[in-house]
Amino acid sequence: MPLLDDTVTRFAAMGGVVMIPLLAVGGALWYLLVLRGLSLCRGFSGTASVALGKATSGAPPGGGVVGGAIGEILAHRSPRGIEAAELERILQARRQRTERYGRVILAFVAAAPLLGLLGTVSGMIETFHALTEMALVSESGGISGGISEALVTTQMGLAIAIPAMIVARVLEGRARRLRRDLDELATVSQALLARDSGGTP
Repeated sequence: MPLLDDTVTRFAAMGGVVMIPLLAVGGALWYLLVLRGLSLCRGFSGTASVALGKATSGAPPGGGVVGGAIGEILAHRSPRGIEAAELERILQARRQRTERYGRVILAFVAAAPLLGLLGTVSGMIETFHALTEMALVSESGGISGGISEALVTTQMGLAIAIPAMIVARVLEGRARRLRRDLDELATVSQALLARDSGGTP
């Protein structure tokens, strides 16, 4: 679509040199948000204890964070259930998965409006420089070019950061729910597996 490509190119050029890192941050941010969303799949329906009970009866444990943990627990069980250290290792690895990309995403969310602010400052410097030379139009854009750069980069920084912050909060809520599921799994798995194996915890 040549018209869309031309519009995007002109919009990016209006923001000046700051638009390059700003667009790079925006692209990387949304890429990480998609990866984080895909990594936070639950893998089953219902409670973790019910899912573990079904899995011990032969039902597939499923994938995702908690479903995968159930599968690993079943793979490492013995007649006496599962060793506490092994259970903790499995659950800790899954907890770390719920935190994957989280800090980097927050850093990028914070960086986007700051880069927009940097573009604002750059645009205002261009505007004041043009005012001192009384140049409405110059090779670098003059007064109108400076104001355009200031406004476009501010708008782009906020347009990247605000929806990304909302999505990041939603994903963090999902990660907290998964960590609660893992805590429930830690509570019930040892006793349930030992009981179903005929041993003692």
